[in-house]
Amino acid sequence: VSTWTKHAEHRGSRLVKPTTIGHGPAGFGSQHPCIVRDAGHNGLGMMVAVGGVSFKLEGPLMRWIHVAGMMGLLWSGRLSAAEQAGPLPAAVEPTAEELRDGFASIFDGKTLDGWRGATDGYVCEEGLLVCQKRGGGRLFTVKEFGDFVFRFDYRLEPGGNNGISVRGHEIQVLDDDAPQYKNLKPCQYHGSIYCTVPATRGHTKPAGEWNSEEIMCQGSHWKVSVNGAVIVDVDLATVPGQETLAKRTKGPLGFLGHGARVEFRNLRVKELTSAEPSD
Repeated sequence: VSTWTKHAEHRGSRLVKPTTIGHGPAGFGSQHPCIVRDAGHNGLGMMVAVGGVSFKLEGPLMRWIHVAGMMGLLWSGRLSAAEQAGPLPAAVEPTAEELRDGFASIFDGKTLDGWRGATDGYVCEEGLLVCQKRGGGRLFTVKEFGDFVFRFDYRLEPGGNNGISVRGHEIQVLDDDAPQYKNLKPCQYHGSIYCTVPATRGHTKPAGEWNSEEIMCQGSHWKVSVNGAVIVDVDLATVPGQETLAKRTKGPLGFLGHGARVEFRNLRVKELTSAEPSD
């Protein structure tokens, strides 16, 4: 950027305050310079993103600067092959380590094949499974799961609300910090086994940021982790009044939309045997 700025100032061009280029499928600004139209400066301007901050560089020599800058980056090896190809979509396959550990994807990133229920309330967007703002409803896997580990990422809009269906019961997905939820019961906040077992709060990221979650069910032992922190760890057989839920051994996984846009990605499941450790 310093080189481009120097040339721009020398030739009478100008550097405009930081702005936003846009968002890729994972919600981050573009990392690549690009030519944009600007009628005030011979129809050419330049957007430069550095470290997630974008600048607009304008002037008559921007096309030359763009080409020279990109050639310099490529020649120096600063742009990988993946970066040259543009932003990558959300991953839909488990990592190599997860594959070795027995995880499998339950969402192909493009269709709702393998899902049933409110298929008109959810859409696929560049590798994301999105609960629509004025849609949602109950979306379930066709397959039922016994003991398992379910991993996924989620991102909420402010005030977002959804839920994960596990053996016919809801594990809460919520923007805990939204003002309208300040007076909820402890067992109604994010990660709680809804109105049954409260989750430990304080481990979720603000609305608009991606969170990673893991739900483990093995017999009557349920464990929920968010962003690496265990927030629920309980044997439901020891919870008064939950004898029926504790005895359930299988069911589909699902999402329980409540009229808010919520994005999910990287949905993968490892099925456990009764004797297999969960971690």
